Amino acid sequence: MEKVLVTGGAGFIGSHLVAKLCESDKQIVVLDNSWRGSLENLGEYKERIKFVEGDIRDYSIVKKAMDGVDTVFHLASIQGTKFFYTHPDLILEVGLIGNLNVAKALVENNVKRLLFTSSSEVYGNPRELPIREESVKGPVSAYGVSKLAAEIYAQAYNQEFGANIKIARFFNVYG
Repeated sequence: MEKVLVTGGAGFIGSHLVAKLCESDKQIVVLDNSWRGSLENLGEYKERIKFVEGDIRDYSIVKKAMDGVDTVFHLASIQGTKFFYTHPDLILEVGLIGNLNVAKALVENNVKRLLFTSSSEVYGNPRELPIREESVKGPVSAYGVSKLAAEIYAQAYNQEFGANIKIARFFNVYG
């Protein structure tokens, strides 16, 4: 049975992904620090998953949560524009140290694949519309900087260690 880890799995996007994954025949682990997400977001699926409360800035927790995992959906980050400017240090810690911890644990645990969720914030104030994947990046917030740096980490880990990290840049997610 495939084992899947969802970081940030108790948040808005993560909890919806976990619900969809619970429809499959997969063993599901959720790593979340419960700062913005909540176990309650997982509703009826709480009993179907293994929940690990922890922060991606703590490498030992990330490495342990990733033990035996085949696939990682990495959604953990601090979202919300009000936090981009009021907590830039925290945004950068989670975005830089946390993402590096996830990449390191991926390699050390021989995880087959990872989907990293980035953001349209890597473009900053767009210089052209519509924005295309190859459009010039110019983040204007700590969040955008951390997402762009994580994308570069991912590319470096793919090249250096043969990791299989894919990137999805989300724009406006609502529901």
